[in-house]
Amino acid sequence: MFPGPYGRLLYGERPLRLARGDGQKARFGLTFNYNFATLLPMSQQTTFGQRLRELRKAKNLTQRDLAAKVSARLKAEDRRGFDFTYLSKIENDKTPPPSVAAIIQLAEVLEADANELITLAGKTPPNLGKTLKESESARTFFRSAFDADLTEEDWKKLSQELKRRTKARENPPKSGD
Repeated sequence: MFPGPYGRLLYGERPLRLARGDGQKARFGLTFNYNFATLLPMSQQTTFGQRLRELRKAKNLTQRDLAAKVSARLKAEDRRGFDFTYLSKIENDKTPPPSVAAIIQLAEVLEADANELITLAGKTPPNLGKTLKESESARTFFRSAFDADLTEEDWKKLSQELKRRTKARENPPKSGD
């Protein structure tokens, strides 16, 4: 739980949501994308289940077909299967999104962006958790950025600066330049 100017940010099995300090339901949802966070009215926010259904239909797959393909991939990794009835409950927002491992397999079968689906599910990408666990500097940066109460514009500038530095590191100036 993180305090903020608009109430508290709560997290758990569901995507982060904004809760008002007076106990009333918030009318906005907080959606995290790979590079930024966006505050959207709840009515405009796509759920994990809705997005999953859109992607499945775009590939002309039935729930049974998609579940069978994901189940086979998960079983190849010595994980539990994936049933079409479970997929139906996910698509209809009757049950929380599946594990990150299942989301990654769903993304691969649907040729979709795994980070988008992981974000919609309100889960942390595995590489982020690993990085934060292994790097004190990453943890310090994350805490500092979060504690700074950055605006959307601040996040955009920070993201642009990071991209600029990454590009400069990948393409160093040639000697004699």
